Amino acid sequence: MTKTDVVKKLAANGTENCDLTQNQASEILNAILSIIMEGLKTDGQVQLTGFCTLKAKNVPEHEGHNPRNPEEKIIIPSRVQVSFTAGANLKDYLNK
Repeated sequence: MTKTDVVKKLAANGTENCDLTQNQASEILNAILSIIMEGLKTDGQVQLTGFCTLKAKNVPEHEGHNPRNPEEKIIIPSRVQVSFTAGANLKDYLNK
């Protein structure tokens, strides 16, 4: 499923009180994703109870090997890595 598919489903699943166009659904999805990204950047964690927890973790600079030449050592720069942990509701839904 792609982002476009999610937008189409969001627009199609509007309720009687909330009819959404695809543009409105896209704006809502983009706003939610921006909020999640900002939360990861500022707080380091976003928890959507029952669905998932996202955590941003700093990975320090370390030494690695060049995949094209395994004898050559390279320095891998520090970076931020995001981990995903599925929540109980998501696990239950997928395991039914």
